[in-house]
Amino acid sequence: MITVRSLKDPGLSAGPCFGLFKKIQLRSFGLFIYRVFMRKFFSAPVFWAVWMPLFLAAALFRPAEVRAWQIPGTVQEATLAVELVKILNQERQQDSLRFLALDSALCDVADYEAAILTRNLSPEATRHPNLNKPINLSVPLRQFQVSGQAVGVLRVFSNLEPRELIMTMSSNLEESKEMFYEKYTGIGVRVREMPSGQKLMVFVFSTGPIDLIRFRKQVCEIVNAVRQKAGLNPVAWSDEAARAAQIRAREIEQKLSHTRPSGRSWSTVVTDEKIAAAGSGENIAAGQRDPRKVMNDWLSSREHRTNILKRDFNRLGVGLFISPDGRLFWTQLFLE
Repeated sequence: MITVRSLKDPGLSAGPCFGLFKKIQLRSFGLFIYRVFMRKFFSAPVFWAVWMPLFLAAALFRPAEVRAWQIPGTVQEATLAVELVKILNQERQQDSLRFLALDSALCDVADYEAAILTRNLSPEATRHPNLNKPINLSVPLRQFQVSGQAVGVLRVFSNLEPRELIMTMSSNLEESKEMFYEKYTGIGVRVREMPSGQKLMVFVFSTGPIDLIRFRKQVCEIVNAVRQKAGLNPVAWSDEAARAAQIRAREIEQKLSHTRPSGRSWSTVVTDEKIAAAGSGENIAAGQRDPRKVMNDWLSSREHRTNILKRDFNRLGVGLFISPDGRLFWTQLFLE
């Protein structure tokens, strides 16, 4: 039973931080335990010394890295899509072809087409669909900003394991032409479970400009544009910083963290590469499709933006690595 006392009755006093409960008398056993707990653990000294710093840390904390995995579908469908890209890139590597970068915009195009196929096919028809029927992709290509690129599409219904599926597709002349076309640089995949029990897989390939060297330099250009707008001096491109940043880009594919796979701090790459610097800073990110996207994500994070706009930094190197499953890993290494 809870009784609200008059203003003249002090009632429960559980410390200044819980003065709201000051006028409440606790009579039940459960509320009595609650009262003891609150007075012990949330009294004024304990609150300000322990709990308040924890609350502030939780409110201000930002992850050390920026991720941008944007693959449509359930977790299982997205995991299968990544596995398919990884196996395809392994096969392309054997033919001395470049890795295909997993592009979120192309994944959206693949999702658009998969939705159309799903809507137009009855459950009975999904076992023998007409996958060669062309679909007008002009709308999604414009919508997802890939309209200026050459695009190829493959549509497959199968329950085969990923590696077996890629091997089967490789043996098909028409499908292998798309899968191993040397000018393709990007890929999007959508896996969708069908009512028939089979899986629909849509692959969208693109000749978009995935130029790793140019992308790295573009990041530096955008950094300097942002710094100029803020009234700061530009940072100069540093080949030695870029070399160290490229090492870190490969490392964060293994462990997306400012701690290196060896367990050491990221900053040890500066000393390992014998780079002279009074200070350094690192930004990392994963999954963004181009320099503008990764810079937007970094600038949206307080910690990453602080590095970009730090007055003392005067040199910059950028690393960019495409993993076997097609994802892009980005690093910025700033030096004083």
